[in-house]
Amino acid sequence: MAYDLGIVVPIYRSKKSVKRLIDQLEQVFLPEIKIRICLVDDSDDGETEEYLRENCLRPEVTLVVLDGNYGQQAAILCGLRHLEPCKAYGTIDDDLEQPPKMMKILYDRVVKGCDLACGIPEEDSGRPLYRRLGSRMRDRMFSAVLARPKV
Repeated sequence: MAYDLGIVVPIYRSKKSVKRLIDQLEQVFLPEIKIRICLVDDSDDGETEEYLRENCLRPEVTLVVLDGNYGQQAAILCGLRHLEPCKAYGTIDDDLEQPPKMMKILYDRVVKGCDLACGIPEEDSGRPLYRRLGSRMRDRMFSAVLARPKV
């Protein structure tokens, strides 16, 4: 069975938001769009794995537990390797900082022919200054390199 969208969620010691994230992803996509969610536990603490197994596994959700803390990018690559064939792939953080409805907008762009869709939130006023500055530098680099259109 080919899925419409494979979603990788790297997890680092997150418990509160992951179940809500999955609930919101299901609300946004199901039943119209077949999704497969791969949670990748990069916590290396046992507690997170236990929580995820007890609270987050569903027919469309799979869990991969890494044997150490390898970082977000390694967790994402691992998750991509563990997903079944999908028409499109996406990643989203486990902390609900990016709303799942934004992923639906990105998915719609890819379905309409974009090779790559990247979500960059416009507002980040609740974050510390150093994170806002880092995000602005990243966003300007993406805009310059990828000729990012305004949405």
